[in-house]
Amino acid sequence: MTSHNDYVLGTRDDEMARLSRQHDLWRDECENAWTFGDIRSGSRVLDIGCGPGVATVDLANIVGESGRVVGLELSPRYVEEAAKRLSQCNCKSSVHVHDLMKSPLPQELRGHFDFTWSRWVSMFVSRPELIVDVAHDALVTGGCAIFHEYVEYESYALHPNGKGVSAFVRAAVHSFAEFGGNVNIGRRLPTLLCEKGFSIQRLRSIGKALRPTDPLWHWPAGFIRTYAPTLVERGQLSSADAAAAICEVNDAEASNSHGRAGAFIMPPTLLEIVARKDGAL
Repeated sequence: MTSHNDYVLGTRDDEMARLSRQHDLWRDECENAWTFGDIRSGSRVLDIGCGPGVATVDLANIVGESGRVVGLELSPRYVEEAAKRLSQCNCKSSVHVHDLMKSPLPQELRGHFDFTWSRWVSMFVSRPELIVDVAHDALVTGGCAIFHEYVEYESYALHPNGKGVSAFVRAAVHSFAEFGGNVNIGRRLPTLLCEKGFSIQRLRSIGKALRPTDPLWHWPAGFIRTYAPTLVERGQLSSADAAAAICEVNDAEASNSHGRAGAFIMPPTLLEIVARKDGAL
């Protein structure tokens, strides 16, 4: 990840809209993690890899005018969008263009935060330990780093009759790896955090089984529809497999509308990590 053009999923308008819908669907799980960590009015939070600011705004509304939220983001376009969203919040906030893989945390942000938040960022980078470093450097002693990252991406599947979806998942995993990422980075993060002087306060797996009538269905189903054509363009998925995956999703939804609701999607399994900074090593 060396420029905003390097995002494997891109930064187009449709991807920004997808990120907004995705956060709307996952908001309850985010708030569960933030509540466990005890983010509250007056808290100071660093949003690592904040994207267009969809979660950053929710954090700003929680911490209020007595708190502070700062976002770090690689894409200048996303920084502009996040700043625009935050301008509507009654909170001290700012967003900064920052390449986590190239530069350490700026000195003025070190040791000033009670919490860091990072979701689906470590999976895309070649050196996730640098994100752990940023969290460590940003936090006061006793502060908490909160992560949501995948731990079992291969659980992403349509049941039954999901051969096309299986081919799509394999191609997606390969595409992330080509960009230097690791979709199952949740398996490594607890160890990386402990090696940096954190103690794990919570590990919680988040797995779902979604029917077409579930609102969250549209998250994994929608990703298949939007990312499969991109994989075909890159030569990472055949046109036939892409068409099969989309057809399988469409058929599952159509079957549900006719009263046959047996089909379900399992999205990738997520790991929630809450880790406390116990002190300098």
